[in-house]
Amino acid sequence: MAAYLLLVGRGRNGRRVVAQRRSDPLDSLTDEEVVSRYRLNRRGIQKLVQLIGGGLERPTKRSKALTPLQQVLTALRFFATGTFQSAIGDLHGISQPAASRAISAVAAAIAASDDPELAVSFPHDPVDVRRTQQELFRVAGFPRVLGCLDGTMVPILAPHDDEYLYVCRKGYHAINVQAVCDARLLFTNVVCQFPGSTHDSFIWRQSGLGTAFESGDMPSGFILGDSAYVLRPWLMTPKLHVASTADAAYNAAHMKTPIFVFKSKRPTKYE
Repeated sequence: MAAYLLLVGRGRNGRRVVAQRRSDPLDSLTDEEVVSRYRLNRRGIQKLVQLIGGGLERPTKRSKALTPLQQVLTALRFFATGTFQSAIGDLHGISQPAASRAISAVAAAIAASDDPELAVSFPHDPVDVRRTQQELFRVAGFPRVLGCLDGTMVPILAPHDDEYLYVCRKGYHAINVQAVCDARLLFTNVVCQFPGSTHDSFIWRQSGLGTAFESGDMPSGFILGDSAYVLRPWLMTPKLHVASTADAAYNAAHMKTPIFVFKSKRPTKYE
């Protein structure tokens, strides 16, 4: 819990005034606690504030407006947990409406930024392609991998329109989000427009990235996907029938690489 300093004084009308001076919430946390709570390390948080902080400073009649850091921390905690805004506000010593405004402001600032460090970008430049392939090769020895593909269900409230389309195979309402990640655990492509009942392979075929690979407009290399996807020259899936040691070695390398990317307990760190 963040620490506070209570300032007691008298207002113009002589009434007793108590104001809270908010300290840096990171001061009381260890490095591990910072990553666990906000999913970024201190350097990553500071870098994010540096990149979007200018867009978070807005005029206010309040005597103590939220700083860009306080807004970023509030939003990061919400993004990390998805819990109630009132609980997020309590953690940071602010009201639920203030937490809501901070979350919206940070999300809008990130979306509006044209800084390449905040962009979700699939490797196209030869240097980026080579780096991506080398880093993924070091995971399990699978050559020429450009990224690991998978889908994940993000729970939502039941929509009013076409409600049944959003019920996923696990029985709750969701958006089926397709993501491609690299060895740094960074998203390089995201599609989040399909309801939960949509099959992963359909989303891939309809996505811009899938279409680009199909038309031959992408760098030479492979995407690794699980058995939900259809095998293509650029989309490698596991062998369902292992008939040799080579097949077993292929499956082992294929399995280890996406598991490292999608199942790793190591928190993503800002590079």
